[in-house]
Amino acid sequence: MGYTLEALIAPSDVARPFVAGHAAAHPVRLEQGLALVPLTDALKAEAAPDQPRRDLLLLETSAKELPQPLARTVAHLSQIGPVALVVAEFSPGEGAQASIVWRDGEIALGPIVQRDLSRNKPLHLWAINRALRELGVHVIATSSDEFESAGLQRARRTDDWLKLR
Repeated sequence: MGYTLEALIAPSDVARPFVAGHAAAHPVRLEQGLALVPLTDALKAEAAPDQPRRDLLLLETSAKELPQPLARTVAHLSQIGPVALVVAEFSPGEGAQASIVWRDGEIALGPIVQRDLSRNKPLHLWAINRALRELGVHVIATSSDEFESAGLQRARRTDDWLKLR
């Protein structure tokens, strides 16, 4: 069973202006006061019109791999509070994840891309967990890491998050 995610994650009050300005943006409440905005094809087309489809796992090359209209919007939004872009693609036996966090209009963390997701690497070093910590997520007693503590295991595909609104 695979897992794919492309999303913006931010404190709910920080995500609100982005959602208000984009008809295709649909927030989903996460734990610890966060909101997840799935980067569906419709939202990417609205937020970055006329931009070629890019593999967001290329963030390891540079944050410039992001569609620039989207990157500018997120940087501007981060003046209100921190905003993370997270990407994950898992399938049996392989996977990758990436994250980047903006704060005060600048990149505060990343881009981090991780292609070795073996359980030998401590979970707190995984790219999405690092981004979630930047957003203030802490591991709760019933979870193994920030990913679970925020509730990111609730859907398996980016579009599936829309069913949880």
